[in-house]
Amino acid sequence: MKTHGLIVAALVAAALPLAPAHAAPQTAAARRAEREAALGRKTDAGGPSKDLAGDVTRDKATDGDQGPGIEYDIFRFNVELQLKEKRRELMGTLEQMVAIGGDSAEQPDLLFRLAELNWEESRYWFFEANRMEDKALRCEQGGDAACATSARTEQQAYLKNRDDFQARAILRYQELIGKYPDYKRVDEVLFFLGHNYWEAGKDKEALAAYKALIQRFPKSQFVADAWLAFGEWYFNNSEGKRDMLQKALDAYTKAAAYPESRVYGFAVYKQGWCLYNLGDYPGAADKFKATVFYGELAQNVANANKTALIREARKDYVLAYSHFGDPTQAKPAFQQVGGEEEWWGMLKGLAGLYYDTGKDKEAVLVYRQLIREQPLSPEAPLFQ
Repeated sequence: MKTHGLIVAALVAAALPLAPAHAAPQTAAARRAEREAALGRKTDAGGPSKDLAGDVTRDKATDGDQGPGIEYDIFRFNVELQLKEKRRELMGTLEQMVAIGGDSAEQPDLLFRLAELNWEESRYWFFEANRMEDKALRCEQGGDAACATSARTEQQAYLKNRDDFQARAILRYQELIGKYPDYKRVDEVLFFLGHNYWEAGKDKEALAAYKALIQRFPKSQFVADAWLAFGEWYFNNSEGKRDMLQKALDAYTKAAAYPESRVYGFAVYKQGWCLYNLGDYPGAADKFKATVFYGELAQNVANANKTALIREARKDYVLAYSHFGDPTQAKPAFQQVGGEEEWWGMLKGLAGLYYDTGKDKEAVLVYRQLIREQPLSPEAPLFQ
């Protein structure tokens, strides 16, 4: 919900048309449309945020001026260009050394490093393609169609470069596994092979590599990532089928058997979504709560990812709670999960969910509590 201040909120509320005394009951869609007209469209409380799944895209069309950040972008771009030149030189040297052959003890290390460099080069072109996407959107906003077309042409060329270098990385990983199956880091090679296949959209090949990793190296530090990939595949292809959701849940559970893994929190979070889609709302709420607690304590999760994980888990805890929880006990439950800073927003979200789904009695109870808790809030007239 969007807060516009006491006067504006009161005027908006006053402007809402009064329903006739004997009006027919509203559908959930009608309720939602009316409420959004008054309060502004609320954030979707549906499925997991794409941010948590590794999606680094954003709504570039509404980002606005980057301000001082442009200077940093220029600096980073210059650094990336220098790294690109050094990387190309090193790749050329390694290509020659691999072609010559030589000490068999060094060959697998050379192949592994060469595969890594090709992967890094593919990442470079991926980010360059994103940069061209940014440019194209700016050109479109400025009404310069020719500039936008040119930027998108460059973007497609950069994406082709990304695909080419990713394919080279895959070939090197395959060569390394084929020639040196006893290489000391072959579990890592299998992981990166699967990772590159996954990014290239070759899911079945990726899962085959991850399966080999799990079977051959059950104690590898990469096993949790491999199980997470299986969970993602089953979840994304479930289409509501219970057997697929159960397989996804099992895979996520196995990934979460490694608390020290960097994917532990996300694996617990996705268990919550499996349970939610299976209709086990209390179980889902428990997993979302556990994700919040883990995110607040975890030291091995990057700050940005940690913040997104906690935010989404809190929102989804509210969604699960709306299916089974007692509205009169929501405040203490939300204080436990959200603390003093977040419980109020969570309670507002619960009221909105009740209203949107036609649970009038529950919505009234929560809105009444919101008014009682903060009677002078600018939102109180809308709650009333």
